[in-house]
Amino acid sequence: MKSLRQAKNKNRLPKILLIAAIAVGVVVIGVALWLLFFNKQRNSSVNGGADGVNVVNYNPPTEEEKQATEDQKEAIIKEQEQPSTDASLSVLISRSFQDAAGYNLRTVVDGTKNGECVATFTKSGQPTVTKSFAVVFEATSAFCKDAVVPLSDFGAGGTWNLSLVVKKDNKQSTPATASVEINK
Repeated sequence: MKSLRQAKNKNRLPKILLIAAIAVGVVVIGVALWLLFFNKQRNSSVNGGADGVNVVNYNPPTEEEKQATEDQKEAIIKEQEQPSTDASLSVLISRSFQDAAGYNLRTVVDGTKNGECVATFTKSGQPTVTKSFAVVFEATSAFCKDAVVPLSDFGAGGTWNLSLVVKKDNKQSTPATASVEINK
């Protein structure tokens, strides 16, 4: 009887090996397909899909791309240079007059005890005159200290438009404006 059992076991052994080989083959093929699919998805999300979205371009920049970058830089710099208006800051021209020293501004500043006052004088056909003065606080109020613009800064006499703002950090007041007469 042993010989009959041995003969049956010999017939079973190739079948078991065949089934094991098929199972291993199926697993290997399944893993290969899964890796292929996974890598395809990962590559498309990193490098962009068929529509070209999120594709990294390693070519040197074109002239148009360089110009667009420069334009964007300039816009950012201008935006940072221009202070935003702050309603808590204000400046008032309480008195203005001309004397031998120049054109004098007497002011009252509210909302800060320091910063700077910027006076801008404009007249058609003349260069713009811009002067800055420190904001100081004395006793009970703040003002633009030594706010005198020499007459030599003005190219011509006549009526000039004055715009005065107070600046603190990257904020500024709404301008105080006036028409002033410069006698030269």
